[in-house]
Amino acid sequence: MKPFMLPALWARRLQFVVWSFPLCVAAFSHVWGQSSRALAETPSGPTLSFEQYLIDYGQVVPTEEVRTHFGFMNMADRPIQIDRLEPSCGCLQPRLDEKCRELDPGERGEFLIRIQTANQAVGPKEYTVIVHYRDPEPRQTTVRFRVTLPDNQVALKPRALMMYLSGTSPLVQTAEVIDRRPNKFEIVKLEVEPAHLATVEPSGEFDDSEDHRHYKLRIEVNPELADGSHRGVIWVHTNDPAYQTLRLPLAVQKGAMPKTARNRTDFRARAASQGDHSHPE
Repeated sequence: MKPFMLPALWARRLQFVVWSFPLCVAAFSHVWGQSSRALAETPSGPTLSFEQYLIDYGQVVPTEEVRTHFGFMNMADRPIQIDRLEPSCGCLQPRLDEKCRELDPGERGEFLIRIQTANQAVGPKEYTVIVHYRDPEPRQTTVRFRVTLPDNQVALKPRALMMYLSGTSPLVQTAEVIDRRPNKFEIVKLEVEPAHLATVEPSGEFDDSEDHRHYKLRIEVNPELADGSHRGVIWVHTNDPAYQTLRLPLAVQKGAMPKTARNRTDFRARAASQGDHSHPE
């Protein structure tokens, strides 16, 4: 009986398969190893977890300020360092306690934001705060705060002061505190922080045709300021528990005007960021 013989074509194909099999196995192992390492090196998700990423207060009643806090927790197995809070508006005044800047695994913390309604326009607002932290890789998380502000019972006009000072001549600007309520407060104290930036004093008051009380303020910038940009706050203290303290941001540019329109815009933006930079929904 003759032994079985493969046709020449099939014999060559089988020989090729046998010869190439080790090479295929090696190539597959290389690719699989690369994929496994890439999967292992994929960064994990956020390690700073917030109780709420969106807080929506809806409509609020007239009040001096609206405040809320964002609570968070370190979900990692290693410490977390919070570097800074980046608000969408300087009016948020975010405050993070120093003891909450470094969190051990499982440790909790919180930060506070405050909005003075006298510096804001009426209507729905949405603000954001970007939390920059390390674990130890740099990361960031965004939280949001929504609120609908009612018709201002008390308002500042303007909401922020931006002044340009050149030479040594005094620079004077005026502002108003407007009380639209039936029972008006009285201003008991005015101060500027830092004190060397300017002086502020009352310059009269009157009631308009709608029975709204207008308190006039006179602000004089210190002509001895050094050249450059300066920022501060004018504090208005009243005898009304509902509106005890009002905050009027103040920005002063001393010296030559910025050379480009962009510089002027940047300066205005920095000053206005202390006032109303909120956005409607």
